[in-house]
Amino acid sequence: MNNDKNLNSEQELFKLHNELYLLLDSLKSEIKDEEFDIIMIRALKSLGNLSRADRCFIWENYYLPGSKILCMKQIYEWVNEEYAFAVQDTDLVENIVYEPDLYELLSAGNTLNGIVKDFDDYNREVLSAQNIKSILCVPIHIENLFWGFIGFDNCQTEALWSPFEEKVLISVSLTIGKIIMAHRDNKL
Repeated sequence: MNNDKNLNSEQELFKLHNELYLLLDSLKSEIKDEEFDIIMIRALKSLGNLSRADRCFIWENYYLPGSKILCMKQIYEWVNEEYAFAVQDTDLVENIVYEPDLYELLSAGNTLNGIVKDFDDYNREVLSAQNIKSILCVPIHIENLFWGFIGFDNCQTEALWSPFEEKVLISVSLTIGKIIMAHRDNKL
């Protein structure tokens, strides 16, 4: 988000990225699912605070059982306590079918960085109902496959994330993908 604290935030984002990379290295040993969940929520909290988001979440892609319908499910979410009043529903959701445009954008490795009032009618209505004013979605690729995405909602202001913040968060999403893969490999 563009504001006077950009430089400080950018330095903090780099620090967080380094912390996530150290976490990846520590995952060479087995971590229980409960511990991993706590780690992921802490990472989202740090990412949310540093990017000045009101909500930060991770969505995973999957196919509906017995079909070829690609869906997404929210597997982690953090909501800024200061702005929890602005977020209507914090329950994790699943069985959400991708809109073709969003799938094309994210699966190609691109981000969605936008102000909700500028979106098409359908998406504006869906996101506005959740009090979202700005959104950034960054794809997560694991082993060259579009695995899901990490998202950031701003429920207070209409502002785009800066190009630098976007680049750092793309790098963070790569690290998160490696962390998820390392954890799943250790469970096998």
